[in-house]
Amino acid sequence: MFAYNPEKFASLYETELGQRIWAFLTEAENVARLETASQLGKPAVEGISTNFGRTCSPTGSSRWSATWFARFWNSATGSSIRPM
Repeated sequence: MFAYNPEKFASLYETELGQRIWAFLTEAENVARLETASQLGKPAVEGISTNFGRTCSPTGSSRWSATWFARFWNSATGSSIRPM
């Protein structure tokens, strides 16, 4: 089991979505995908990007809506990003 201190993401971590994200990230297969991508010199997130959308997006789609993600990120962090 992984210990996690959510700090500024505490409000997200305590939600149902936050728990789905944490459960997804700590699955053994996904940890292996993250590590493998990193060892290949790629961003770790590339190893899980397709499955992450299916598991954690509100629509269950493997393609995240940039607009949805921007709204989600802004509400979770209080920052302001816009989709490109």
